[in-house]
Amino acid sequence: MYQISVLIVVGIVSVSLPGVLNISQPEVADENGETYVAGAEPKKTVVRGRGRPKPDGLRYRTRLYPALEKETPRLAGPPLARVYQYLLHLRRQHTDLVDAGEVKKAKKLQRRISEFERRFRYPVPTPQNVDPRVHAVGFYSAGQKPVRVRVTDNATPVVLVLTAYESVTWIIDACDDAQIDFVICTGYHKQIVDGLPQGVPVFSYSYDDRSHEYAYAYGSERAKWENLEDSVRTWTGGLDVSTVAGSYSATKELYVVGPDDPDWRVQMLDCDIQ
Repeated sequence: MYQISVLIVVGIVSVSLPGVLNISQPEVADENGETYVAGAEPKKTVVRGRGRPKPDGLRYRTRLYPALEKETPRLAGPPLARVYQYLLHLRRQHTDLVDAGEVKKAKKLQRRISEFERRFRYPVPTPQNVDPRVHAVGFYSAGQKPVRVRVTDNATPVVLVLTAYESVTWIIDACDDAQIDFVICTGYHKQIVDGLPQGVPVFSYSYDDRSHEYAYAYGSERAKWENLEDSVRTWTGGLDVSTVAGSYSATKELYVVGPDDPDWRVQMLDCDIQ
């Protein structure tokens, strides 16, 4: 009987001892202002909200953008330069995907290119050579007659530059497989262009248009074209002029921009070996 009484007393003491100790221990506050008994574990704050709280070190998953978007270069210059350089970027990306055997990605990008080109000019297939050539024709004056220019360069996209000091009417004849991306007309007086395929954009810069960006050049000496070439690089986002044609006055009935002209072929060979 004595042993049973001792066990009952020990049990009661063991049960009530923690409560006695807790009452006797002072309370302390943590850094968040929460109070707890000294020596006990701090209370864990329950975060209520959508989803479970993320442990330390875990980062939210971010969207992985396609490589094309991440590699898009920062484009500078006027709007025309930015738009055209972006189109060239898409074409080069398409070529890289085809070379890498990424058929599905290449087809998807081709649809994007076609839509971009439709808004910029008119639908055409992606050219085999994606790097464009800039060809320029220039005179001081053409008198009262128009100047006829035939574009036969079909190996690359073409940026056509037409320039003169006096006002000139340019009549363009492009062969069926030539791709003119756009035309730049620049001179002291306003230039007029006719005969282009439907949808080809024409951008004009002249004193008559109150443009401070106009330039003009003429003749076969390349040194006389330096100021105009600087302007062309600004307008196109850095493209160099590949060939030039013209003289002080327009004397020929037809000026050819393409391999049909011997001087044009020599200039292209010179560009390739530089």
